[in-house]
Amino acid sequence: MCNKEIYKKEANEFINIVKRFKTLQDDDVIEAYDLMKKSLVLYDRFSFIKSDLAKNFERGNPTKKRLQEITDILLNIHVTTRQIYQNIKAERLVKRD
Repeated sequence: MCNKEIYKKEANEFINIVKRFKTLQDDDVIEAYDLMKKSLVLYDRFSFIKSDLAKNFERGNPTKKRLQEITDILLNIHVTTRQIYQNIKAERLVKRD
């Protein structure tokens, strides 16, 4: 599989994660946990893609800027879903007591 196909697959996974995040309910612990894990893994992949392609880009290249935006979005999704997951987990512990 060539890099172009891999990058297209990663872009589709990014779109899927963003769609799932937009529909995430505040009490859906399973979905929050899954998104938390997958967004971090995809963040790592896009960081690699960004660094791999950066050597070919000039300063101010729009693709380089977009890759930075994507990694920022993935990191924000990861942090937000981690907070949702931890809040739900804490609420469930309080209800047990």
